[in-house]
Amino acid sequence: MDELVFLGNGSAFNYQAYNTAAYLIAGEDLILFDCGEGICNRLIKRGVLENARNIYVFITHLHSDHIGSLEALIYYNEKFLHKGFFIFYPRTARLKRLLQLTGVDFPFEIYPVPKALAGYEIGCVPQNHIPGSYGYFFYGSFSFFYSGDTCTVNARAVARLKSGKIDRVYHEATCSSSPIHTHIDKLKAAFPPALRDRVCLMHFDTPAFAEQCRAEGFAVAEVTE
Repeated sequence: MDELVFLGNGSAFNYQAYNTAAYLIAGEDLILFDCGEGICNRLIKRGVLENARNIYVFITHLHSDHIGSLEALIYYNEKFLHKGFFIFYPRTARLKRLLQLTGVDFPFEIYPVPKALAGYEIGCVPQNHIPGSYGYFFYGSFSFFYSGDTCTVNARAVARLKSGKIDRVYHEATCSSSPIHTHIDKLKAAFPPALRDRVCLMHFDTPAFAEQCRAEGFAVAEVTE
């Protein structure tokens, strides 16, 4: 089974763990979920951009720990890679304007989320985080749900994991009292122990919290250099 490769698994201020972002190699194409602070640099160091025919970036929302180096990635592709480069986000005009305000000074587009891409069928769902937050279902040789940031557990993701329609859920988690993130207790209530090894948690506040999630039977997004 394929898996997402994580470039970081930390929450906004867990700098040692890097901002949460992940990618998937689909044939000759690279599919990236979010591009927070420092993520462009980590992609360059890993050498995965050069081998891609197309680079597809799916944005979950506009907090800086999810788009903080998206501008850098746009410029890096324009000046050095010259790959097919596509950014997907439901609120296209909002993200385009934000990037224009940062100074991107050559023609580019933000695209609506496609229904199919690189051998996958794709579904986009609103999430309860800040306005303009989304999660993504991918159905293909490896089927999964990627939550982005949210304070609730998507019932469809739970049902489809139970039924075997998806192989994996990638979900943010927190142990804090934040009203816009998913507390670990909600995840424990949503996913019985028999399913938790197929629920990969991410966006950790501390290393100790990641270990707590592992102790509860959940998979943990692993980051390697």
